[in-house]
Amino acid sequence: AAAAYACFYGAIGCMFPFLAVYYRRLGLDGAHVGVLMVLGPACVALFAPLWTMLADRLNAHRAVLRLSLIPAAGAALILIRNAASFELLFPGVLLWAFCIAPTAALLDSYAIAIAERDGVAFGRLRMFGTLGYIVCVSSVGAWMGDAVSGVFLYAYGFGLLLAALATLAFPALNARSARALTWGDAAAALRQPALAALLAAYFVISVAASSLNLYFGLYMAELGASARLIAASITLLAIAEMPVLFASGRIVARMGPRRMIVIAFLVYAARLVLYSVITQPEWVLPVQLANGLSFGLMMLAVTRLAHELAGHKLAATAQGMLASSQALGSIVGLLASGALLDAIGTRMVFRALAFVALLALGIYALGVKARHLPQDAE
Repeated sequence: AAAAYACFYGAIGCMFPFLAVYYRRLGLDGAHVGVLMVLGPACVALFAPLWTMLADRLNAHRAVLRLSLIPAAGAALILIRNAASFELLFPGVLLWAFCIAPTAALLDSYAIAIAERDGVAFGRLRMFGTLGYIVCVSSVGAWMGDAVSGVFLYAYGFGLLLAALATLAFPALNARSARALTWGDAAAALRQPALAALLAAYFVISVAASSLNLYFGLYMAELGASARLIAASITLLAIAEMPVLFASGRIVARMGPRRMIVIAFLVYAARLVLYSVITQPEWVLPVQLANGLSFGLMMLAVTRLAHELAGHKLAATAQGMLASSQALGSIVGLLASGALLDAIGTRMVFRALAFVALLALGIYALGVKARHLPQDAE
């Protein structure tokens, strides 16, 4: 599980920090960039819950993971071969997005099951994903040098193939239920006020967080940053997660998921405000250190709460629900942000996203009652 995390998130480090810049260098306008960037979240929103529920129902998590990873690696190559225009890029990006949709949710559900079975903190398994991300984003940034080119897509595809290879060593998980799961089981879980409120708040914060993540490379390029500095800033972003993930068990036990989410949302808002006033690309680096308190705390808290609230029988489905909420937030954020890039600029987009992060905090505070949320240690 740790090796699969390292390879999968290493592949993400090879691709996503540079993808928006790559589209811009191909001559695409802001609206076209937004459309292409939103295809991934759209497919996650539509297909991740379907695939994860299928994995739960058949107890076939390894098989579904491989069916996702291997075709996605091949589809990524189309983004290089068909890079002449938006019309040629669109079908390749759509194919890739459909293939990769359930991967992250399935990895999380599998890692949580392994962690519970073997008494290992989930955050420490997920930490290997961050390590892979750090190594790959640094290596690919140094490889490209001053200009972003399509070679990062080859590294991305190779990383996915390595992740698929790692799944060959996954142990089989015992079936969780004697009867087949149905959509009624998922609907019953969603009727819990605590889970519904968690998913709603996660949707709103994802409007801000996903837009920040996917347009960060473009923001840095507008500040005049080189590919090396973009890679260094994103590497620092990932390094900041490491202490939180390593100490995840103690953090969850001491702070509780509710407090972790509140802190994470506030830090996201503060980061976005700071990005909107920075004028020199090097000044971004200290702000990156806050990522452990924003993404790190949020990821640990929402993953744990969704798993506990949905129950063991819906372990993968719960992560699919989270992935769908995050993806729907990404769709809203990326479409709106992509359309606004040319009109008001990246700085003002980030400033608006800071208010969105505060809105997510308000929804969470109003919608989630203290008695509904467990605070069990990891």
